[in-house]
Amino acid sequence: MKTFIEQNVNKLSRQKYFSTTTELSEKEKEAILESFGSSLGEKLHNYVKGSKENPTCVCGAPVKFKSFKIGYQSFCSKSCSAKHQKRSKESIEKAKKTYKKTMLEKYGVENYWQTEESKNLKRDFSNRPKRSKQAEEVALKKRQETNLRKYGHTCSLYGKNAEKVKKILEEKYGKNGVQKRASQVASQKRWNKHFESLVAHCERENLTILDYSSKNAKNFYRCNTCNLTFHRINGYPFCPECNKSSQFVSKKEKEIANYIRSFYKGEVRENYRQLFAGTNKEVDIWLPELNLAIEYDGTFWHSYNRFTDMSFSEFSKAAEWKRLECEKMGVRLITINECDYLDRPEVFQAFLKNVILPRKRIHGRKTIVKEIDTQTAREFCEKHHLNGFRGGSTKLGLFLEEQLLAVAVFAKHPVHQFECTRLVFASGVEVIGGWAKLQAHFGKPFLHYVNLNYFPGKNVTGCGYRFVLPDGRVLARNPQGLKKYCETYDERISDFANCINNGFLCIPDLGNDIRLYNQKRTNLYENFKKS
Repeated sequence: MKTFIEQNVNKLSRQKYFSTTTELSEKEKEAILESFGSSLGEKLHNYVKGSKENPTCVCGAPVKFKSFKIGYQSFCSKSCSAKHQKRSKESIEKAKKTYKKTMLEKYGVENYWQTEESKNLKRDFSNRPKRSKQAEEVALKKRQETNLRKYGHTCSLYGKNAEKVKKILEEKYGKNGVQKRASQVASQKRWNKHFESLVAHCERENLTILDYSSKNAKNFYRCNTCNLTFHRINGYPFCPECNKSSQFVSKKEKEIANYIRSFYKGEVRENYRQLFAGTNKEVDIWLPELNLAIEYDGTFWHSYNRFTDMSFSEFSKAAEWKRLECEKMGVRLITINECDYLDRPEVFQAFLKNVILPRKRIHGRKTIVKEIDTQTAREFCEKHHLNGFRGGSTKLGLFLEEQLLAVAVFAKHPVHQFECTRLVFASGVEVIGGWAKLQAHFGKPFLHYVNLNYFPGKNVTGCGYRFVLPDGRVLARNPQGLKKYCETYDERISDFANCINNGFLCIPDLGNDIRLYNQKRTNLYENFKKS
């Protein structure tokens, strides 16, 4: 029966013939009429093909029915076809040849714009009479008066007409903005991103935007806390009255500087710019006598988010720039992320104290190594390690009589047999030869990752990242596991892009060095690459 329909579709698609034909039973006619489609031809096509719904374009919009023979179009519009249709080199060359052949037959040239007719058109357009400034002003004033009378606003896209215009544009073009040239659209998108970011900043700082024209203009704001009106050119605004004492330095950064001053008698400088002479870069805290720099990175200001106008690769390189420059100058740089510091401030303060002040020295030969239980290892790591506890199959403790001085946790590794997942010493203690004693007792080949945020070394693994969710939770770098936390998820873009679009903040790290122990020492970087 389906073969009969295909052979006689031109007749059957006419309502009169369809209703009077005896070739189809009443049941078959009812089944065809109940099939999906608006026209009889579309119903016949869907009945034969077994389709029950309207197919969609790549962009998600429904496509139009063409004919029984052709079926549905592949794309919803010409713009979608131009964006997504993949054309072969042969088809492009064929189209070029056809165009040249048509032009030669019609005009005697290979391109229309080589003809005298086209040159005259250009000449006529350039020599058209121009309106005077007075006429333009009159026309503009008349247009504004008409818009005010009809829509209550000088621009027809706003006022009473705003919702209607947005709805029409969304239905017609799939977006609620006016179609412009590509360069204008890109510029407008960048401006929109910046302005959204500015509005979010003003909400956090309790500011009201009074007048705003562009990033490089004098823009006016009012502080809702002290009611002060002030202006700012470039950058994000801060109330000069409310931030007088802090001088735009975060409270936690100030807290760290004051804590260092409480036990260290040497010079402590804040917001030091002379270290990177010739640039606008600075270090938050600088201890010149120890050649030590400390950076405190706020989560919002030092994260990659949907308002960032550069690629993540460029962003991570910019984040690593200070570490590389400090390495060239022989300066040790410690970078502290806000989300880590807020989670365990006492541990970070003890770590800084260990780095700055001399510690009590104990010889490793006086100590012994014993296996310890998970609870003991967990409590020690949570108290002394910057990232807390991480499990493993073997937990070793370094003891001086009954006092636990260090903990090392080892877990299985797919390439190097084992990995030291945690190594931590008690605060204020330096055990000479203690780490070597723990290695010898373990006795098996293993590797150890060294976090370059806190310790010097070579970046073997490359810069990684973590995500901070809108509710403040910090999650692992693998974005595939974050799919369940996304409110909206678009299958057409990457998992990383989905996380960014859902308002997640991406915090880059400075990478890790890799140290190999209890095995033949070769090129560590090459070993890691092979794995």
